[in-house]
Amino acid sequence: MGVWIETPVSVTALKTEEVTPCVGVWIETQRCSSSYFRKMVTPCVGVWIETSGTRNMSCKVRVTPCVGVWIETCSYNLEGEGTFRAQRGTSPFCGEIGELHKESEVRIETILPAFKKAAVIKALLATHPYEEPAFDFYPLKNTWTQVGSGVVGELEEPEAELDFLKRIKKTFEVGCLRHTRLSGRLIQKVALCGGAGAFLLPKAVSADADVFITGEVKYHDYFNYENDILVAEMGHYESEQYTKEIFYSIIQEMFPELEVQITRVNTNPIKYL
Repeated sequence: MGVWIETPVSVTALKTEEVTPCVGVWIETQRCSSSYFRKMVTPCVGVWIETSGTRNMSCKVRVTPCVGVWIETCSYNLEGEGTFRAQRGTSPFCGEIGELHKESEVRIETILPAFKKAAVIKALLATHPYEEPAFDFYPLKNTWTQVGSGVVGELEEPEAELDFLKRIKKTFEVGCLRHTRLSGRLIQKVALCGGAGAFLLPKAVSADADVFITGEVKYHDYFNYENDILVAEMGHYESEQYTKEIFYSIIQEMFPELEVQITRVNTNPIKYL
């Protein structure tokens, strides 16, 4: 299993057009418990190239890692022998027309995020010296630890359930905060997912969170988890209302010459009496 070594990746690094290979260590590692992660199909690409072109190929065909240590030209290489017989009308990089040719080759393997597949194929075909390069994509069901839905964190000091819920209600300025029955537990480990995050309730429980805060929870989820965790539901729009400030800060940092304004329009389609 190929895994991503968990380190922060800057926004500018993720947006770069240069493709950089992922960490090529084939080990298992303990996943960080501070986030919930969605499964994504991360393909592994393997390509054969004759040995004289290996260095050039590994430098030019780079794959942007979805997370991980920022290392260049990182791959797994397997030596072998390729055979082919070039036919008339072709222009073989090595060998003669009509003759069976054997060539020492190296299979280069690395990992890439699924959305980069088309760009990698384009770079590979533009760089590979063969007329018909052989390459494969293998889907790997790895997790992308730098993105996903939800986070888990801990308060500096534990709080009573009711005090914590009142603080959340005040912080998010909501008129109504629905929740499961109070059990007298202290709140210290908090799981949070904006929007319709009820699908992460099992993850919040397995993370030993004391409370799960989200925007939408189904009626029967209150029954299913009332003995496992305190569930607090504030409304979909209300749970995401402060993302404007996040985007405002990002845009200002990336484009300081632009004037950025935050809209005051309330787009919540749900109204309350």
